[in-house]
Amino acid sequence: VDALTMIPLLKEFDVEFVEEPLKLDCSPPDYEILAKQSPLPLMADESCRVLEDVPKCRRSFQSINIKLSKCGGLTEARRMISAARAQGLKIMLGGFVESRVSVSGFAQLSPLVDYADKDPYKGVEYNGSQILLPDRPGIGAILK
Repeated sequence: VDALTMIPLLKEFDVEFVEEPLKLDCSPPDYEILAKQSPLPLMADESCRVLEDVPKCRRSFQSINIKLSKCGGLTEARRMISAARAQGLKIMLGGFVESRVSVSGFAQLSPLVDYADKDPYKGVEYNGSQILLPDRPGIGAILK
């Protein structure tokens, strides 16, 4: 099933945007065609890893997802935010495997962006230096 078939269905469910809807090996013209025909805005994720990727995204995306684990840190993320704003792009601060330290750092940049990803799961908790394991099967993670 292709993106042009699925995206209109997602619009019916009040989805706001679609993140990285094509395979990474798709060509820029593939993304440009999709961007022109998509009823929903498209967000770059893997297509926008570093500062140099931001201007390229303007042709095919309306927003970008910046992750500390991709871009290399807060300084580079700040540069990407400035570049994205100059290109008229919306911005999400995303998470992948970020620790609480990374998320806390990203919080400093959150006033500058449109969306901030949040951890949708509840799992281990901390009480000082003590790790409190959940009383659930497996790793104990559940949706909040």
